[in-house]
Amino acid sequence: MAGAVRIGLVADTHGVLHPDAAAALAGVDRILHAGDVGGGTVLDQLGRVAPVEAVRGNVDPPGSLPDERVVEVAGRRILLLHAFPGRRGRETDPGRLAPDFRARLETDRIDVVVFGHSHRALVRRDGAVLFVNPGGGGRKRFTLPRSVATLDLSGPEPRAAIVYLNG
Repeated sequence: MAGAVRIGLVADTHGVLHPDAAAALAGVDRILHAGDVGGGTVLDQLGRVAPVEAVRGNVDPPGSLPDERVVEVAGRRILLLHAFPGRRGRETDPGRLAPDFRARLETDRIDVVVFGHSHRALVRRDGAVLFVNPGGGGRKRFTLPRSVATLDLSGPEPRAAIVYLNG
C-alpha cells in the first residue's frame, strides 16, 4: 500500500462541532461521521477539512443520510453505522456481537467497524476486525469527555487513536 492514509472519525455532534475537532483532524484524507450529525453545518465544517461521508443517527431525520455504508479505502473495507449491534444491550462491547452480525462481518470482509451512539470512545480489536467509536465530537453530554479519532490505514493492520478534545 503506497503512502500514508489517515481517516478522521467523528460521531454524535448533535448539531455542534467541537471547536477543536477540525484542528484535531487536520491532514486526514477523508472523514467518516458515524451519525447523530444533527444538522448540515457540521458536515460543511468537516468538509472544509477533508471529504466527508456520513450515516444517519437516531437524531437525524429519516432519509437524510443512509443508515449505514461500507466505505473502501486503501484496500480496506470500513463499515460505518450509528448504533452498535451488540447483544443484550451491550452497545459498546465487540466481544458481545450478535451472531448474525459477526457472520456478516466475515461475509462482507469488513476490516473496520466505525460506530457511535454511546458517546464512549473505544478502540478494540476482535479477531481480524478493528472496532472504533470516536466518542462525542460535539456538545458535552453526560460526564464523558469529548473526542474524535484517527484511523491509520498505511500499515499491515488498521490502527486507530482517540483524540480527546479540550473542555
